[in-house]
Amino acid sequence: MKRNDCLKNLVRLCLLVCGWLLGACLLTACQGNGGGTETRMPDTSTATDSPVTLPATDTDSATASETQPATGTDAETEPVTERVLSVYEVIDSLRASDYAASLGKTDACGLRDPSAVGVRQEAFTTVRYPVPADNEVGVVINVSEFGITPDAADNSAALRELLTRVSEMQGSVKLVFPVGTYRFNSTLNFYGLTDLYVCSDQPGTPFSILMTEWSPGIWLENTRNILFSDFTLDYETPSAVWGEVTGGDAVAHTVSIRINDAFDLSNPRYKGGKITWGSYMEMYRDEETGKYCPNDRGNLLYNSTGDGIKNIQDGVYDAGTRTLTLTFRQRIAIPAEGTVVNVAFTMYENFGFHAKGCENIRLEGAYFYHTTGMAIGMSSCRNIYLNRVFLSPREGMLMTATADGLHCMNCTGDIVITGCVFEASHDDCMNINGRYLTVKSSEGNTLTLTGLDVPVFPGDVLEVYSKEDLHIVGSFTVTAVDAKTGILTVAEDTAGAVTDCFAANITQSPTLTVRDCLMGNKRNRGMLIQVRNVTVENCTFRNICHGPVQIFSVPSSFGEGIMPAHVSVRNCKFFRCGATDVNIFSWSATGGTAPGTVQDVSVCNNFFCESVYYPVQVSTGGNVTVADNLFDRIGTRPDPMNPRCAVRVTCSQDVTVRNNWMLPFAKRFTVMNTREASKDKRNQRVVEEGSVLLEKK
Repeated sequence: MKRNDCLKNLVRLCLLVCGWLLGACLLTACQGNGGGTETRMPDTSTATDSPVTLPATDTDSATASETQPATGTDAETEPVTERVLSVYEVIDSLRASDYAASLGKTDACGLRDPSAVGVRQEAFTTVRYPVPADNEVGVVINVSEFGITPDAADNSAALRELLTRVSEMQGSVKLVFPVGTYRFNSTLNFYGLTDLYVCSDQPGTPFSILMTEWSPGIWLENTRNILFSDFTLDYETPSAVWGEVTGGDAVAHTVSIRINDAFDLSNPRYKGGKITWGSYMEMYRDEETGKYCPNDRGNLLYNSTGDGIKNIQDGVYDAGTRTLTLTFRQRIAIPAEGTVVNVAFTMYENFGFHAKGCENIRLEGAYFYHTTGMAIGMSSCRNIYLNRVFLSPREGMLMTATADGLHCMNCTGDIVITGCVFEASHDDCMNINGRYLTVKSSEGNTLTLTGLDVPVFPGDVLEVYSKEDLHIVGSFTVTAVDAKTGILTVAEDTAGAVTDCFAANITQSPTLTVRDCLMGNKRNRGMLIQVRNVTVENCTFRNICHGPVQIFSVPSSFGEGIMPAHVSVRNCKFFRCGATDVNIFSWSATGGTAPGTVQDVSVCNNFFCESVYYPVQVSTGGNVTVADNLFDRIGTRPDPMNPRCAVRVTCSQDVTVRNNWMLPFAKRFTVMNTREASKDKRNQRVVEEGSVLLEKK
C-alpha cells in the first residue's frame, strides 16, 4: 500500500472516531441525569410527539402497519421502531381497568413496573385448593342418600343426623351435594370434625345454601383440615332492602322511602319498619361501573350492636303505599326526592360463615350474596385460606353483608386471601386483628395480666406499650405461663416498671397475604390491618368511603389490634376513594402518640386515581418508605384544613418519600407536604427525593 493511501485511511479513521465521540457527548447531554431531591418537570409533549407501544388491535391497524418494515430492498436495513408509552398514556391505560395489563415499553412515569399494577385476572379462575378425588379419601357420601335434597322445605335435621354419623367415622370424609338449592331454617353446625371436604358434585358449578331464617349460616367449631368448595350462601328474606326517597321533614327528623317492589316489608321480620339494629345509607350510581355506592356526602346513619350508637329512633311501614318512614334522633339534611337509599334491619347479629378454634380452613369457589351480619368470621383459628371467595350482591340487591365482609380476630399461622371480591358490605371489607392484653403489674421476672384470652406460650415475645402515648416500654420473652392466675414468667427483669400497660404477643401474630382481590362500593373501610407480617399486592380498591387501607392500632373497647409492623402495599390500584387511601397511624386513649410506633411499612409501585384528599398519610410511623408511585388527579375535593399533597408525613421518623410522580387535580399541589412536615418538630429524619409534578395535559 502506498504511503499516501495509508495517510488517507488514517485521516478517515480519525474522523470516524471523533464523530462517534461527538455524537455520544451530544446524546448524553440530551438525556441529562436528573436525580437528587430536587423536584423536576418531565417532558410534557403530547402523545403524537412521543413514540407509543400498545398491543395492536383492530382499531389500531393503521398504527400497527406503520411499525412494520417496508417492503422492497430497504426492508432488510430499515430498523423497526418500537413505540413507547408516554406517562400520560400510562395513566390512561391504568385508569381503563381494574386489572393489570402488559403495557410494553414506557417512558419514565414513577412506577417501577407499570405492567405489574392491578389485579391479575387469571386469579379468578385459578383453583388453589382442589377437592381430592374419590379414591383419595376414606369415605364419599352423597348427601341425597341421607334425605338432604333441594325438594325439602328444611334440611336442617337431616344434616344434623348426617354430621353426627360423620363424627363417628374414621379417616377423611367427602360430603357431596348434587347441584341445586338446599333450604335450611337453622344454622349448619360442624363441630369437632377432622379431614372433611364439603363440595358440589359438579366441580366449578356451585350448590346453593338458602337460609330461611335470620340466623347464622355455617358454624365451625374445633374442626381441623376442612374444605368448603363450590357453594353459594344467601338468605331467602334479605335483611337489607332499598327504595327511593319520596320526601322528608327536617323539623320532625324524618325521611320517607318508597320501598322497591322486590321487597315485602309486611313480613314480620321487618317489625313493621322499626329498626332495632341496622343502618340507613344514601346511595349514588357510579356512571363508570354502573354500580350503586354509598354517598359519603349523604347521610350514613345506624344503630350498632358493636359500639352502641343509636341514630335511628323509629320506623313505620305503610303497606298500602309501600312507604317506610324513618325518624332519626338528630336533625339531618333531607335528601332530594328520588335519592336511592339502602336500609338494613340487621347489623352484627349473625355470621354467614363462622369458625372458632379451628385449624386449616379452606374456602374455594364460595359465593356470598347476602348475610344478616358479617359474611365471614374467624376467631382464634390457625391457618386460613380463602381463594375465589366472592362477596357480591345478587341481582336486585345493593348490600351484601350488613357488617364486615371478613373479620379475623386472634388468629395465628397463615391467613392467605387470593382472587377474591369483597364489595357492598356495610362495614369493612376485611378487618384482620390481634388483641391487646393488659399488664396489671410487674415485679422482677414476672408480669401479671388481666385475663389471658390471647394465646401465650413459652418462647413467645411480648411487646409492652405505654397507655399514654403507645411508645414501646420493652420486649419480654416468656419462659412460663400460669393461665389461671394470668402470671407470666419472662427472661428479662421488668424492674417493676411495667404497670398498667398494653401488651401484644407479636410471636403469635399471623402472616397475612392478600393478593389479586377486588374491594369496593362500600361505606366503611377496605382493609383494617392490625397485625404483623403483611403483604397486600395486586389488589384494586374502588369507591370506598372511609379509606381503602388502614395500617393502624387504636386501643379501644373492642380490644382489637396489636401494633402493626412489617407491612408491604404494592402493585395496587386505588380509584375514587374517600378519606386517605393508605393511612398509617395510631393513637392512644389520651390522643397523644409517639413517633415510630407503626414500624417498617412500604408503599411502592401503586397507582392512585382521583383520591378525594391526600392518598398516603404517614403518622406515628417509623422506617416507612413511600416510593415509585403514580398519583393521578388527586385532591378532587380539596379541604382548606388539609395540605394539598399526595403524601402527608406527621409525627414520624425515618421516612423516605422517593421517586413519586403526580398529576394534580388543581393548582398549588405538591407531592409531599414538605413545608408542613419541616415545621412538625416530632418528625425526625424525613427525606423527600426524586418527586415529579406533571403538568396537566
